[in-house]
Amino acid sequence: WYQRRVRGKTEDIETRTQKLAKNDFYDSDEDTFLDRTGEVEHKRKRRMVRAGVKEKRESKTYDMLSQELLVMNAEITRIEKVVADNKSRKMLEQEEDELDAFMSSVSDTAVTNSELRDMKKKLFDLKQDRVRLERLCEMSKTDSATRGEASSSSPE
Repeated sequence: WYQRRVRGKTEDIETRTQKLAKNDFYDSDEDTFLDRTGEVEHKRKRRMVRAGVKEKRESKTYDMLSQELLVMNAEITRIEKVVADNKSRKMLEQEEDELDAFMSSVSDTAVTNSELRDMKKKLFDLKQDRVRLERLCEMSKTDSATRGEASSSSPE
C-alpha cells in the first residue's frame, strides 16, 4: 500500500510538471497582467529551476552593445536638454510679470512637474544603465581583442 501511495504521488508530481511545462511554467490560475509584485514571474522561475530548464540568455557582441550605448546617450542628451530648457524657462518666468508668464506658459508646450519628475527619474536610471553598458562594452572589447590575437596567432 505504501509503495502504491508513493508511486502515485510521484506520478502526480510528474504530470503536474508536464502540465506546467506545456503552459510555459505558469499555473492555470496565474495572470501576469494583474500581478504588480512580480510574484507570478518569481514562482515561474522557481518552477523552471526545479524542472531543470535553463533560461535562454542571449549574448551580445561589442557592436550590439556599442549601438545600444549610442541610442542611450542620445536619449540622455534629449532628456537633459528638456530638463535644462524647463529650468531656464522657470528662471525667465520669475523675472517676468505674472500675467506674461502665465500667457507664455499657456502658449508654450511646457513640461508639467510630474512629467519633469518622471524625466529626472528616467535620466537617473539611464545614467546608471550607461555606466553598466560602458563596462560591458569595455569587457567585450578586450575580450574580442584577445580572441582576435589568439585566432591570428594560431594559423601560423
